[in-house]
Amino acid sequence: MSYRRYFFHPTRTATCEACGQRVKLRGYNTLLGLAAIGIALLAAGILLIDSTLMFGVFAVALVAVFVVLDRWSWKTFLWDPIDADRAS
Repeated sequence: MSYRRYFFHPTRTATCEACGQRVKLRGYNTLLGLAAIGIALLAAGILLIDSTLMFGVFAVALVAVFVVLDRWSWKTFLWDPIDADRAS
């Protein structure tokens, strides 16, 4: 899967672009957990940081960390084939 499709259309299952087989992303729940942590950190930053400049620096750093982690997960997490017999 291309990174553009992975980033803009995140799903648990997809169709392999090479062979057309249905696959599922191993570690999808981990990604959802990390996204929830990121949202919680951003909310905490909104509530706890008084300075607009410091909040901007915090938000940009947080977004940068999560983009790097997302790119890393795209390269690292595996796509497992979905068994056609079990799916039906």
